[in-house]
Amino acid sequence: MSHRASSRSRCRLHQQARPAPALRGYDADWVRVRTAYLSQYPACQACGRLAQDVHHLIAVRDGGARLDRANLASVCRRCHRRLTAAQAAGRGGI
Repeated sequence: MSHRASSRSRCRLHQQARPAPALRGYDADWVRVRTAYLSQYPACQACGRLAQDVHHLIAVRDGGARLDRANLASVCRRCHRRLTAAQAAGRGGI
């Protein structure tokens, strides 16, 4: 199995273990805030590339405000993975 195939398999297993996005707080309100935020801030605030994601500076699970624009940052996928991993490890973010 190639590295890419094994990576996809791990991703699928991870997604199966997680609750659906709507159950994690990513509902229609989130989609509206996320879309508006990415329109206003299209560049990754960490590296300057085109942003595809919106990152919570203080994770919602840690008490961060889910829809507060002051708690958001536009980020590319690579930076989002890095920032989320850093948050989970307690190392901060942007």
